[in-house]
Amino acid sequence: MGTMNKFFKYFICFVLLFIFVTIASYFVVRNTYKAIAKCEVEGERPKISIQEAKATSINGFLIGTVNNNTLGYISDLKVKADFYGKTGTYLGSEYLALGNFKQNETKEFRLNFKFNKIESCKVSLTEEDIPAREMTEEERTKLRQHFLVLTLVTLILMT
Repeated sequence: MGTMNKFFKYFICFVLLFIFVTIASYFVVRNTYKAIAKCEVEGERPKISIQEAKATSINGFLIGTVNNNTLGYISDLKVKADFYGKTGTYLGSEYLALGNFKQNETKEFRLNFKFNKIESCKVSLTEEDIPAREMTEEERTKLRQHFLVLTLVTLILMT
């Protein structure tokens, strides 16, 4: 009976520690996001509103709404965000498909991005196709590392 009580106490301690670490991590990560200083919206119809634009040194997000204030139906609408660095250097674009819009329909969106050291952004709407994105060298390196680790683990488990 003593061993079960000891195990149960360790289990409770582990669960409490897990909960504490999860909550603390959430607040630490949340506080690393800083507002993007300048976020321009291009175009009036359909209307784009950005409620929140935040970034860390390696990634970020935009939260906003799009309202079809035109006189008709819009098909296959996408949000396009262009990101710029400190000196106005173009860092890249990110797209988010929103789908079709009826007249006066409003949709919320959250666009996540992975660019380093964002200082400003321009947000617009487009109906053009989303271009295929090539992997960066950093992403290729991470993929190779993951593949190598998985291969090693598989080999270890097979022996």
